[in-house]
Amino acid sequence: MHPADYQIIIISLIVIIIGVIFFQHRSHGTKLIKPICYLAIFQIGSFFLIENTDFLWLFILINLMWTPLAIDDFFNKSVSYWPFLIIVSFCIFIFIFIDIVSSTVFVSIVLSILFFRVMVFFAEKVLNQQFIGGADYLAAIVFISSLDLYLVGYWVTLFSLLGILHIASSANLKVAVPLIPFMLASWCLVFSFSN
Repeated sequence: MHPADYQIIIISLIVIIIGVIFFQHRSHGTKLIKPICYLAIFQIGSFFLIENTDFLWLFILINLMWTPLAIDDFFNKSVSYWPFLIIVSFCIFIFIFIDIVSSTVFVSIVLSILFFRVMVFFAEKVLNQQFIGGADYLAAIVFISSLDLYLVGYWVTLFSLLGILHIASSANLKVAVPLIPFMLASWCLVFSFSN
């Protein structure tokens, strides 16, 4: 397939996703424009940086499934339980079945995230404040599993910076930060540089 055909496909899919998101969140009105434009800039811009089309299907799949969750997280600071769990399970199954990540690497990713979760849990108990939502850990497992391990540091740095910029741009510094949109945006950029 010609690269221009891929570009037409991805732009069409993103337009369809944006239409579905506008329909689902129409009660938010014009507030929807900011997160959709933010994600679309990263998604479309990153798409044009991808040179190796072997994993283009993975880029499209992740964006199709995670964009509605990212918008949901942006507005509600949480995601719906069952759609989120289905998407995480499906992604993990695909990654292991298609051999994007080996089972030993996947287990070490899960153990690393679990260790990090335990450390954050104790910090949350000591300070009596929640830092990271439960869905963010599972999202991190999915995004890390689809990247080469040497890129994980770039991904963590980028989504952390995007979250800090979000806090800095808000008037209230104690605002809850929706991490999934920033995870998705940074994943798009890091994934496109690796392919």
